[in-house]
This record gives sequence, structure tokens and C-alpha cells, in this order.
Amino acid sequence: SSWIWATQPGPLGVPPGEYAFRKTILAPAGKTPTRAVVLISVDNEFSLYHNGHFVTTDANMTDSWKIAIAAQVVLDPNGVNVLAVRARNLPDPVTGGDNAAGLLASVQVEYADGSSGVFSSDATWRGAVGAPGGFEALGFDDSGWTPTRVISSYGADPWGTLVQVPPGYLGNAAVRR
Repeated sequence: SSWIWATQPGPLGVPPGEYAFRKTILAPAGKTPTRAVVLISVDNEFSLYHNGHFVTTDANMTDSWKIAIAAQVVLDPNGVNVLAVRARNLPDPVTGGDNAAGLLASVQVEYADGSSGVFSSDATWRGAVGAPGGFEALGFDDSGWTPTRVISSYGADPWGTLVQVPPGYLGNAAVRR
């Protein structure tokens, strides 16, 4: 996986505020999606949505990004599925100014035939500064949004390999994918 963000070329110096991200899940031809397991970590805070419905949020604690949150999502087998993330970058605790920010995700999609596929956070996600009303909804038009920027690979600074994956969810190899 790669750490991504909406606008800046690197993980440091990101203005505090809300940011929005979206990823459309399209099943390969002949495949019927049934569910997805999402592993996600955001520096600083996030809420995850599927097709406009709230799924989960991270614990409101210092350095919550160090623990990936695992969530299971039932996918629409006949249509498009959209994951949306409302992310919040908090001010630097010392200076009150810009701070590091990043989103790291790995998603395992399971299909009706028993097969599965994995995709991760990368430049195919779309991002925006701010979180426009209704951006979580399936029908929201994100065509004016820009592709996200890959700002760091998993294991690189400033986060290193500190993200812990809950036992039984994809394993650390999926996060490094």
C-alpha cells in the first residue's frame, strides 16, 4: 500500500482541515462482488462510508493512525460500490500549524465464486480539499476531483512500519502490497 493525500506532493506541511477521498470498486467482467474487508489508517482522523452509509471511524486518541481499523462491508452485487473517506488533518500539537497527513488502505474484495482480489490506496483514488456535502453518496459526481497523490510507500518516513494490523485481517503482507 501507499500513503496518499489529496493535494500535496509529500506527507509533511499539510494545512489542518477536512479532506475527502473516494474510490469506486468495479468488479471484473463475470465476477459478482459479495463483500469487502477494508483495512484503513489515516493520520489524523477519519470516517469511512460505503455507498453513502457510515461504516466506521478511528478511535479519537493520540496517534490512532498506528492501528489500522478493519471493517467488513457488504457489497452491492449488481452495481457500483463506492468507498468514501472523510479525513481530518489536525494542527501540529507544538506549532499549531501544518502537520503530516496521509491515508493508507488495503481492500480485499470477495466474489460469489469464492475468489478474491486486493487493491490498495494509490493514485486511482480521488481526493478533494474540504468535504463537500453528500460526497459520501453513491451518486455524488467526483469527476471534478483530482487523482490523489502517492506521498510515501508503506515503510517510508514519516510513518515507517508502525501501523499495526488487527490479527486475522489480511495480514501485514496486504498492507505492504
